[in-house]
Amino acid sequence: MWTKCKSLKLSVVLVKMVFFTLILSVFLIPAGVKWFDLVSSRSDLFIPICISLYIALIPAFIIIAALDRLLSNIRKEQIFIDQNVTILRVISWCCFAVSIDFIIFMVFGFRFPVYFFLSFAAAFFGLILRVLKNVFEQAVALQIENDFTI
Repeated sequence: MWTKCKSLKLSVVLVKMVFFTLILSVFLIPAGVKWFDLVSSRSDLFIPICISLYIALIPAFIIIAALDRLLSNIRKEQIFIDQNVTILRVISWCCFAVSIDFIIFMVFGFRFPVYFFLSFAAAFFGLILRVLKNVFEQAVALQIENDFTI
């Protein structure tokens, strides 16, 4: 039977897997972009795509670290705390940063529909996280008010 504890452990494992995938991508981005250049027959995009992907890795690492910290708080049963609100805020801003990175790439004339899709997806995730952050913020306020009630 699937339990809350197993779900939390799975989330921790998945976050660690994504972290190691991000570390691998630091080394594999050039090879992947070379392959993309061969397939797309546009060899002039190697450096711009590499730069764009490396810039996107910065917020990705921040997101993974923030998710790890959030899961750590959940394991300690610290759910409705200000730190979790801050973590959700950081994650949402990082999603917007990735979205802006991909939009800037498109604005400079490198027109790939996949970049528009990735930019939209990152912005959409950022929006969802902003809403969740606001919900958590209200829950923290209610929790603090409840703690002072006898």
